[in-house]
Amino acid sequence: MLFVVVLLFVASLLMAALVQSVLRQHRQLRLDRVRAQAGWCADAGVQRAIAQLRRNPEFRREVWGIELDRGPNEHSPETAEVQITVEPVGEHLRISTVAEYPVGAVHRVRNRRELLYPVAAPSLSALKPENSQP
Repeated sequence: MLFVVVLLFVASLLMAALVQSVLRQHRQLRLDRVRAQAGWCADAGVQRAIAQLRRNPEFRREVWGIELDRGPNEHSPETAEVQITVEPVGEHLRISTVAEYPVGAVHRVRNRRELLYPVAAPSLSALKPENSQP
């Protein structure tokens, strides 16, 4: 009888350890997914800033909200927010992005990216005097 009680006790300890391990792995996988998503959002923010600068060279700041689908098993989408800043640094523009995902959650991730983007130099044809001879 005592042997059966000890055996059940050991089996329940092993089961508790197994459940705890599975829960820890699940949390780690979710954190890895959130970190990757925040990184992708920060990268997308840099690409968005470059596209905005090509359309409007005076572009300097934006807060971009992105609604992200969480997958087939999740019902409501989550939101990421990317803060984009562009500031002149010498002959370049510094594009900085900070992505937060999921916005407002207790366990959220912030990911940063920074890029020096060259300011386009004037073309050679723009430097030629109007009355110059070939």
